Order: sequence, then structure tokens, then C-alpha cells
Amino acid sequence: MRVFKFFGLLILFFNNPLYCQTSEIIMDFPFGEPGKPVPRGVYGEDDRQEASDVMGIDDFVRATAVMIPKVNFRGTKIYGYSLREKLSKKFNSSNFDKNVRYLDQPTCSACTGFLIAPDLLITAAHCISNSLETEEFVWLFDYTNSLDFNEDKNYIEVDSLNIFKIKKILHTSYSKKYKEDYTIIQLDRKSNRSPYRFRTSGKINSNSNVNTLGSPTGLPLKFVDSAYVVDNSNDKWFKNDIDTFPGNSGGPVFNPHGFVEGIHVRGATVKNESGNFSGDYYFDNSCDCIKTVQLKNTLNNAGAQAHRMPSLPTEILYRAIYDNIEYAIVHFLDNRLKLWLNYDWIIDHEYTLNRLPLEVLAIEKNNLLALELLREYAKTDIILRSNNELLFTVTKHNNTQAIDYLLVNGINIDIMDDEGNNILHILAGNNSLEVIKKVLEHCEEENIVLVESKNRNNYRPEDEARINNNKPVYKYLKKYRKKL
Repeated sequence: MRVFKFFGLLILFFNNPLYCQTSEIIMDFPFGEPGKPVPRGVYGEDDRQEASDVMGIDDFVRATAVMIPKVNFRGTKIYGYSLREKLSKKFNSSNFDKNVRYLDQPTCSACTGFLIAPDLLITAAHCISNSLETEEFVWLFDYTNSLDFNEDKNYIEVDSLNIFKIKKILHTSYSKKYKEDYTIIQLDRKSNRSPYRFRTSGKINSNSNVNTLGSPTGLPLKFVDSAYVVDNSNDKWFKNDIDTFPGNSGGPVFNPHGFVEGIHVRGATVKNESGNFSGDYYFDNSCDCIKTVQLKNTLNNAGAQAHRMPSLPTEILYRAIYDNIEYAIVHFLDNRLKLWLNYDWIIDHEYTLNRLPLEVLAIEKNNLLALELLREYAKTDIILRSNNELLFTVTKHNNTQAIDYLLVNGINIDIMDDEGNNILHILAGNNSLEVIKKVLEHCEEENIVLVESKNRNNYRPEDEARINNNKPVYKYLKKYRKKL
């Protein structure tokens, strides 16, 4: 088993919030707001490794899926030839050069994809691009060599929980002219897997190291490192020398820190002796055998090309980041929340405020630690900004812990709704006695105003309690007002 040192360091790196907050590279360069200025085949030896053999990339393997034709399924069994059988049938030969690897593994998949949010998956548009195709394929996770392959009957058996259907295609673009090749898919349900983080601003440096996970020629997931950016001049894509094959299309191209730089969309091909172009294997008459396509370098060929993540539609990037933060808040995943709050600009972004302020979501879910983290990372005072919405959310959910937190941290309770109801009117109507006590405990100087205030119906808070038959609240408020 090979230990991948970069990712061993990555585990420590991602779990050190102080480092995450002070690193200019991680905070400002790849994770900045889109559009805003920032501070600034096989090449040589076959470097593919079994994804399951590389330590430190478990989350990345789990977030990488493969596209499987539905016709290949029989229940939870997926049928597909071994690479040996597939190539033997294609080239009508059973002679293989020693550079052909993984001959006894299955070739079940058609393309690769990866999660950028719990139910959002990215792949290449040349893999799938229209709604008609959504009924023909599913996406499978955990497609690794740890699955048992029945070589006699040509099938693997998978866990049904790892099979995801396509709900809809959210966005797709394929254009040779504009160098675009991507599809964003919404899956039929959310996954608890940790999605990839991704670059939203700037561009990767030239000569930077890049890696990928994918399904070359339909094989179980393979990890490739020892690759570099060799041409960084185009705005939409960059050229690299990752060892990729047909089947890798749509896979993530990520740097050693683990965030995605681009989507693998094409690799180099060579013209074989029959005049056809191939990007994985060919038949060599000189040895009367099947060989793996190998190139010395990326000079004078297309190399491997990756569509840049920041060039995707900004609405998709906004949605993915928001969805990840939302998922972390709802499921109380503190460490994951810290990772996604590297995109701290999203907290105050117009997209977020129009959808649902994240601090309001945290109050709704009574996730006060998330609220504290949001306050720490936000550029503005989110309690001041969302004062009314937060206060009304607390009253709606009758949450004593949340009101206590907000009162201690400067929430302004001197608000009224369109009907002239103050916070006590609303709480009295909701039978929120414990929250009422918290409010009165924290706001002694304003209590006389709160309990005496009348709404447009000329009702005091105690009257609202009486009308709603909230007898304990009515008695408490009436007694409290008389004491004042």
C-alpha cells in the first residue's frame, strides 16, 4: 500500500482551523468570490494506482462516481467484460504487451463524475448532456477494486445505497469553439459523502502538480499523480500530463491540497496502423500484440485538458457552496462547516440573502455553534443585519437557548410586525412562556413598554394569550404587568 504524503499532510491541514484562516493561498486565492480580483493516455511511465491503495484520499474516492448504463444491471449485479476480454474482442488477439495493466479487472463504467454538493455532480458534457439520456444511466459510488469481480459470469455486485439516479440536468454546455465541456447533474437524493471543494477564483499556477481519480476504459477507480500543468494560457481550460484514458472524462483534476482545479474533458490520441485514433490501447504489428498508448511527453499533442472550475456558471458555484454549508448546519457537522466557510464571502452574498440567510437557518435548526462560526467568518454583524428575521424565527420555534444567545449578543427586541405586534405579542400567541421569561429577564428596562404595548387591535400581549387560550401565559403576563 502506497502512502501519498501530500494527502497525509492534507488531513492535518484541513483539521487545523487556525491554519485555514491564516493561509492566504487557501483562503484568498482558490476560494474567492467568482469574478472578483484575487491577490495572486500515459506520458512516460504509467502512473496509475488503485484508488483504494492510496492513503489520505478516502473522502475524494467516496465523492467520485462512475456512470453506468442501466442495461448493464440485473438487480444489484453489474455486468461487464474484463479488460482482457474487452481488448481481445476489439483487436481479435489475446497477446498483450507487458505495459497493459489491470487485465483481470471489470470495465463496467462509461464516464467519471464527482460531487460538488450533497446532490450535485459534475461530469463532461460529451458523457451526458440531455434529458433523454438521464433515463439511460445511473451513477455509482465506491467503484473500486475492493469489489469482487466474478470473472466467470462477468459481474460485480454492489450496494444499492451507492446507486444514484439522475433527477435532472441543471446545466450543460458543449462547444468546441468556446472550449466548453461540462454538465451539472442533480441526483435523486442527497449523499452524506463529503463533496470536493473547488476553485472559484484565480487560476492554478503553471507547472503546478495535479492529480485525478477516474475510471480509465471503464476500470475501477484509479488515482494518478506525478502530473503537472504544462499549458496555462487558455481562460477556459488548462493542459496537463495526467495519465488518462477514455472513461476518465468528467473526473476531477485536483491539486495536492485537495480542491478541484478542473474537469478532465479530453486526452491525447494517436493514429494507429489501421488509420484509427486511439487514446488507450492499440495493436502493434511489430510484436503482434496489444499495447497501451504511451507518449514521451505532451509536446506536439493535445495532452490532457481540464475545463477550469471558475469558468462554470456562477449560479452553480453559489448554489454548491450554499448547499454544502446548509448541509453542515442542518446535520451539525462542525468540521465540515469550517471547511466550507473558507468561502466566507457567501455569508453576506446577495445569493444567500435572497435564498435564506445562513444565520436564520442556524437559528431554525438551533445550531448555535454554527451561528457562532458564521459570526466569526462573516464580514458584517449578521445579528444586526438579520435582527428582525432572527427574532421572529426564535419566536416561531419557541427556542429558549437561541433567544438567550441572541439577547446576550445584542439582538434588538424593539421590533413590531405589520400588525403592530411586539415580541411578547407573538410569544403570547404561541404559548411560549419559557421564552417570554427569558426576554423579560434580559430586558428589564424595556419591560414596561413590552407588556403595556398594544397592537392594532388594541391588545396587550396578555390579551393575545387570553384570545389564544394560553392560560399560563395570560396569568403570568397579567401578574407581571401589575407588579410593574
